[in-house]
Amino acid sequence: EGNFASILYPKANLTSQRITDFLESLGRPESTSAYFDAHVSWVRSICDDPAVLMDSTGLPNSIHFPLTAVSNHNGKISREVRMTTLVQRDTGYPLLFRITPGNIVDLSTVTRTLNELFLRDMSADFVIMDAGYYTNDNIEELYACEVDFITRLSSKYTIYNQIVKEHEPTLRRKENLVQYKDRYVYIKRVECKIGHKEHTAYAYLGYDVDRGSDESHKALKRAAQNQTSTADLHKTLENSGLFMIVSSLPFEEDGILPAYYTRQLIEQYFDISKGSSKLTPLRVHSEEALYGHLILSMIAATINVHIQNRTNCIYSNKEEIFMTLRNQKCTVYKSKITNAEPQKKANEFYEVFGIKCPLYIEQSNGQLIPVYHLEKPV
Repeated sequence: EGNFASILYPKANLTSQRITDFLESLGRPESTSAYFDAHVSWVRSICDDPAVLMDSTGLPNSIHFPLTAVSNHNGKISREVRMTTLVQRDTGYPLLFRITPGNIVDLSTVTRTLNELFLRDMSADFVIMDAGYYTNDNIEELYACEVDFITRLSSKYTIYNQIVKEHEPTLRRKENLVQYKDRYVYIKRVECKIGHKEHTAYAYLGYDVDRGSDESHKALKRAAQNQTSTADLHKTLENSGLFMIVSSLPFEEDGILPAYYTRQLIEQYFDISKGSSKLTPLRVHSEEALYGHLILSMIAATINVHIQNRTNCIYSNKEEIFMTLRNQKCTVYKSKITNAEPQKKANEFYEVFGIKCPLYIEQSNGQLIPVYHLEKPV
């Protein structure tokens, strides 16, 4: 009653909130599909960058429906729904999400997630993903579709151990030392063959000085407490600080980390989603209500990312932004709504988004007409 929304929507039925019905109406398959089509089209109108980031996050819950399952993700056991998301690299805007049961592993979601994007008539020619998505089958699919990629490679693969065995002895040399932000890393690029068809790719064997020192220190501490055998200690010390990134493209040694760590954009998006955008906790009891809730959270997160992009500022307290705008006061007369002077912080946002605050808003024949200059009464 005390908000401008009551004037924008004078016929709104407020007799019952009916939140579940509302979420279920948003989460119907036809509504979800229409939303993704419109959203991807909007993102493309801003930036048509075909490079995407892919990652997933767990949504812990105890809801009794088929999407809830026991997950073992990076050693963490929980009952959850898994949400896989694509984010545009150059803007940080989410493109779409897919929901799978918690026991579905990441490696099985790559092709279906990209296919969802292709169905929205948006191309992807470059994907950046974490080690959990690397399999020979996925690599073959990416090469077949001419989609380039960067991914971290797990030490469980034979090619990882072969490259480490051959090139680790010559890795820590002066010519291989590069700086990435405040980190110093030894990186050596090695041409290699990956996938079932042995496609030519590039492996970047790296040694992170700080991480190696930290892992070695922890290993020595455990050994001193008699919790580690000598053989295990030697193996840990040998592999401390080592990592490997694989790409279909030949980056320079000092360029591979900046390229790979654009992945941080999707981590930031998940932080925004679970923070101010209220992605979790889940308080729904049906699959359609779940999708409706996730769409609302995605809209809220997109707005937050949009504000950050337009203002070139990351706000620690996003609720303060909207409270400042909400405090734009007005007085309602019979045929006009007069605005008070906007506060300084509100004016900053109006300027960034090209919004001009009207002097008053005139109500005429059911329409709201903004007026920006004084008009004498007739």
